[in-house]
Amino acid sequence: MKRSLCHRFATAKGSLLASALAFGLSSFGACAAADVAGQPGSEPDKWQYELTPYIWGAGVKGDVKIGPTPSQSVNASFSDIWDHLDAGAMLGFEGRRNRFGFAFDGLYLKATDSTATPGPVFGNAEGEFTQQMYGLAGTYRVVQGTAPVDLLVGARYLGVDATLKLTSGLAPEVSQSQNKSWWDGFGGVRVSIPFDARWAIVGYADAGAGGSKLSWQAVGGVNYQFSHVVSGKLGYRYFSVNYDKDNFRYDMSMAGPYAAIGFRF
Repeated sequence: MKRSLCHRFATAKGSLLASALAFGLSSFGACAAADVAGQPGSEPDKWQYELTPYIWGAGVKGDVKIGPTPSQSVNASFSDIWDHLDAGAMLGFEGRRNRFGFAFDGLYLKATDSTATPGPVFGNAEGEFTQQMYGLAGTYRVVQGTAPVDLLVGARYLGVDATLKLTSGLAPEVSQSQNKSWWDGFGGVRVSIPFDARWAIVGYADAGAGGSKLSWQAVGGVNYQFSHVVSGKLGYRYFSVNYDKDNFRYDMSMAGPYAAIGFRF
């Protein structure tokens, strides 16, 4: 039987942030540009844009250590996380004019959980977790034509807010909130290789550091152009991050399939 995430940390406040990070980081894409490729063909001298809502069905695996508490292992599938998700939004937006452009990615996730605590000291353990991620990169098309290649340089922000409340039992109610945030700069490369008029293979990789020791990701997938305006995107993404500062260590990898719909205008 699955245990609720609250049950995993109801008796150890120090693991609260570890569970919150597992919720949030399991779903974010470091940059929506990873699966947004320019349309092959002509390069008109005007701005072209693409809006891309997406979902990344990733699981998480790794270790988190907070303050003096022991290291916490996190190993959760996407279905485990989905069971506790209350709200989520993932959206990419990209613009390009000739060789130059930009790519923005935004994510918001909120998850809650509640379970009875062992013993009569407290009633229930109630957790609320909010994850936000925003990334912005400048792009430059180093190779134009039918198989374009783009370079990206940018920064991404990651913020987590987590609250655990132990409702009253024999002891009075106790609550604790924690938050953590950092910035990383990153650089990446993206390529799109069409193999007929509608299908294209896409690949993307980036690496960065700053707030974290190292963060990197690799993406591979296919795009299908339904029309000049609408495209579908499917693929697989792997992301790894290693953060270790201020008595807080977060060494985690996230991997899973993604799906997206692009709207050009």
